[in-house]
Amino acid sequence: MVQAWPYLSHLAVTHAYYQPITGTPLIKLADLIHVTNTRPSLRSLGISFDARRDGQEDVFALVTTPTQSIPVSRCPLELLDVGVSIKDFDEDAETRLGQLFTSWWPTLRELKKARKSRQTWYSVIEFVRSAAGVPSSP
Repeated sequence: MVQAWPYLSHLAVTHAYYQPITGTPLIKLADLIHVTNTRPSLRSLGISFDARRDGQEDVFALVTTPTQSIPVSRCPLELLDVGVSIKDFDEDAETRLGQLFTSWWPTLRELKKARKSRQTWYSVIEFVRSAAGVPSSP
């Protein structure tokens, strides 16, 4: 993709969330940093992924382990649309997701979610907006 579209700035990945037979998520949280690192001009990304801690504790530990540094993406991502992504609903997980997103993409200004299920991502959306200095939504 990088060779075919070297200046790709907007990417929306649809219908790539679950493996058809097993129903397990194809895209994990850690995959997001790889996706953006291989697209250096990407400014917006729409993708559904698995953001649950189960099986991804090493990614969540990045924000709590002082000896590890959080990788920073080389792309200027400003908008992440999480689509139908799934996540844990406790406050700690939501705070860590916000910290990961704003650390991975320092230029991130907006996190979007489908309107009808926006409440499930509300605190993460507000964390990203606050970190970017964007006023809270009503």
